Amino acid sequence: MKVFIETYGCTLNNADSDVMDNILQSAGHTIDRGTLRLNDAGKYDYIILNTCTVKKPTEQKIISKLERLSNLNKNIVVTGCLASATPNIVKKASPTAKILKTSETIKILNTLVPEGQEVPIAEKPSFINSNGIIARIPISEGCLSSCSFCETKYARGPLKSFDENVILKAISRSINNGSYEIELTSQDIGAYGADKKTNIAELALHAAALDGDFMLRIGMLNPEHLHKYLDSLIEALKQDKVFKFLHLPIQSGSNKILKDMQRNYTTYDIQYYFDYIRNKIPDITISTDIIVGYPTESIKDFKLTEELLFGIKPTITNISKFWQRPHAKASKLQQINANEIKRRSTKLSREIREMQVLQYNNFKGLREEVVVTENNNGLVSGRDIYYRPVAVLSKELTVGDKVTVEIVDSSYACMISKPI
Repeated sequence: MKVFIETYGCTLNNADSDVMDNILQSAGHTIDRGTLRLNDAGKYDYIILNTCTVKKPTEQKIISKLERLSNLNKNIVVTGCLASATPNIVKKASPTAKILKTSETIKILNTLVPEGQEVPIAEKPSFINSNGIIARIPISEGCLSSCSFCETKYARGPLKSFDENVILKAISRSINNGSYEIELTSQDIGAYGADKKTNIAELALHAAALDGDFMLRIGMLNPEHLHKYLDSLIEALKQDKVFKFLHLPIQSGSNKILKDMQRNYTTYDIQYYFDYIRNKIPDITISTDIIVGYPTESIKDFKLTEELLFGIKPTITNISKFWQRPHAKASKLQQINANEIKRRSTKLSREIREMQVLQYNNFKGLREEVVVTENNNGLVSGRDIYYRPVAVLSKELTVGDKVTVEIVDSSYACMISKPI
């Protein structure tokens, strides 16, 4: 059979698509990935949509595509968080679509061809066999948090950490197949191992000791877990094969809003973590996320968020507007006017862009090594050891090349370089 997989959302969703891709290819099926054009739908026996439930606009985009594919009488499988959290919405858009929960992606063979197929019985990392420059390795399912704005916990359930040996084997396979950037991913990487008496720091240290030419990226980590293994994590980040990078989503600079969000840390904790980590690894890249327009966020709370960001100066800040999600507690609260949310989001985004440009400007003249991991219509880019995005002005380079560059310019999104 010929199958198309279209993926929405986070790195973990992409890792789940990798799992399905490998299982189906191993069974002899042909897989295409990317964004499906409706004119090409007739080429495929099955279409898999791996969905996301974080934002309303993404949901609307998915539903629109489902409706159009359904009108074409295509065989459709819908998985991912939208399908798991709100299957009724999926069924309304496409009554004949098959629904596969996020925890059941390893059963994709049975879903497509029930007769005569065996369900793989193994943990997800067992099916990761990446041969691309970037390998996404899922290390757990679910999380320990109960954030009031989030529906993903409803979709993915409680924490289930995968076995470390299975994860390490998946990493080794990917390295042997030519992967350079190894991305450890999960719903909350900071919770990894809490159900197995281990943690992400221990896993990262063991992964960094593997043989091969690679760099390990530690994914999104809820700050509430940092106190459990902070010094061990810093030790892991100092390893030669680990990117000097952390993604700590702080979500708000107001302690009142953090409490309302059911985030189990304070702005004091955040300031302490940023200072402590930067003292140990001075040039580390720290990325964060902010939600603007949480229902109880006042103008004062918003200003506190601005002040915190100006104080800690994250290298990268991702701004998201608050969106009502059906199973999220905060969706039942009185909502802030959409125009006011847009105003705050626009203001903060502008300030963040200016901050990021200034930070990247500091690196002009720097010479460093970059491995090319992307080629978008001839524009190649990669990451340095601090996981800073670096565009390279060259028409000769291709994905996988390792090159020494000099930083010559910057934008809010990346540094711009030329090969030496």
